[in-house]
Amino acid sequence: YKIALKLKKIDQETENILSASRLKRRLTRKEKNKRFHGYKSVQNKRIQFLTDKDWEIVKHHSFKLHDFLLEKEFINKSIFPPSHIYIPKNFTFEQEDFESTTKILGDICSSFLHFKGKEITIDFSKCVKTDISTLFILDVLTSNYWEEIKKMESKLVHLKIKPDITIIRSKSEDVNILLAIFDFTFITEDEAKRKEIKSISNLGILSGSKSQKNYHENKKGKNVTLIIQYINRCINQHHYELVIDTKNNIEGMISEILNNGEDHGVMNTWYVTANYVIRQHSENEIIGELNLVFFNFGLSIFEGFEETKEKNHENYEELKQLYDYICYNNPKHNFTKENLFTLYALQEGNSRLKYEQESRGTGTMKFIKSFLEFGDFEETKRGYLPKLSIISGATHLICDNKYHPFSLDNVGYLSLNEEKDLSLLPSKTHLKSLSKVLPGTLLSVKIFLNEEHFNKKYYES
Repeated sequence: YKIALKLKKIDQETENILSASRLKRRLTRKEKNKRFHGYKSVQNKRIQFLTDKDWEIVKHHSFKLHDFLLEKEFINKSIFPPSHIYIPKNFTFEQEDFESTTKILGDICSSFLHFKGKEITIDFSKCVKTDISTLFILDVLTSNYWEEIKKMESKLVHLKIKPDITIIRSKSEDVNILLAIFDFTFITEDEAKRKEIKSISNLGILSGSKSQKNYHENKKGKNVTLIIQYINRCINQHHYELVIDTKNNIEGMISEILNNGEDHGVMNTWYVTANYVIRQHSENEIIGELNLVFFNFGLSIFEGFEETKEKNHENYEELKQLYDYICYNNPKHNFTKENLFTLYALQEGNSRLKYEQESRGTGTMKFIKSFLEFGDFEETKRGYLPKLSIISGATHLICDNKYHPFSLDNVGYLSLNEEKDLSLLPSKTHLKSLSKVLPGTLLSVKIFLNEEHFNKKYYES
């Protein structure tokens, strides 16, 4: 087949016009791209400038609590924390777990500042044992760091530094129940039923500061009332209540404990929490577990006495004479000066501020005595063991039904020995030396409420 080829004469004038038009469009696109590239470059420089300024603000931001924890070596500043933090098998303040637990708490604090704007995972999957006191400190620390980061971020223009926190549940139902109390995670209905849990309530975290001097700002009186009301509601569930005189007495004791927190607190802030778990073992047997915890960052009880020993000379010398007597008669004892001074400082009438006010130094001993008296229900087989624990500095002191306060001439004493004699050494099981320092004082009480026990104690007697 033949293909017919046809040609057409070029209209040069039209071609010139089209060519010019195409060139114009190409140049326009190039100019637009050039302008956009320049705009983008300016924007990038502006963002980089703002980011650099933000990092300068972050770098020079002062965080008093973090600096204090570094100074007390609660946080190891020479080691970078991991972003995935594994909680150990035993996450408690018991003597044998104390060092590993405080290390993890320090790592969590560091991670908040180290992994700015990134993900942090707190993994409880391997944890099989923890307690209210330890989780309370974890909650206080993370809340403080979170609030400080929010405060820091509010000053920034471009940078986002709040980390994304993920909590991984434990394989232990007991641990998950405790985590749920602090809203770290949740528990299922099946988990609750398997542990005979009828209900869980939580007072939340209450806090206050000595700097709140204005009547309307000072939360102490209001919070003391909330604590008393909460305790009474727990007792109400067993068809009993606190009488007016007892309410007033407990109010005074708690007020003095909070005063001590303000006096010893370098950070000027105290924290309180309470929770109540009711377990129903049968139709007629209901047992409630009440936990009440106080904490402040700052001087230990021992450091407080050392700091005021010149002004509080008479009171300090009484403690020192008792300590010297113990050392003379027991030259090979294993207690530190801090251990024994902490015990002696709790005796009724002793206070680091005794020189300022004669009435100081009675609240803590009365508090220990009162709570262990009305919360003395105990059942060893099922683990219902009431106790009051004080951790201050590198000292751990435990009171329970075995070793508890006693009275002589209407004065409260605590010897932590069977002889009820302060001139003899306390029991090693109830006064312990810790491998690291808790930078402050933690007082926790765990008691169990049972209506049948109340009936025998208050009604049938």
